[in-house]
Amino acid sequence: MPSLPRVLITGATGKTGSAAVQALCQRDDVLVRAMVRREDGRADGLRDLGAEVVLGNLDDIRQLRAAMGDVQRLSLI
Repeated sequence: MPSLPRVLITGATGKTGSAAVQALCQRDDVLVRAMVRREDGRADGLRDLGAEVVLGNLDDIRQLRAAMGDVQRLSLI
């Protein structure tokens, strides 16, 4: 059985990003990885929705590459 595609959402603690994470976490055909800049209550809320939370900054190519590991879809917000 093929594995589910993983989608990375950047800007996951913002208004648009968090809405995207919430909508995708309600689906059973994708895995959600949410990229955040810091650990805080908003990151905890994304975990509570079922998202995998990773720390990262779009200005740091190493962090971005690490966040994109095993990701088939990307939403840059």
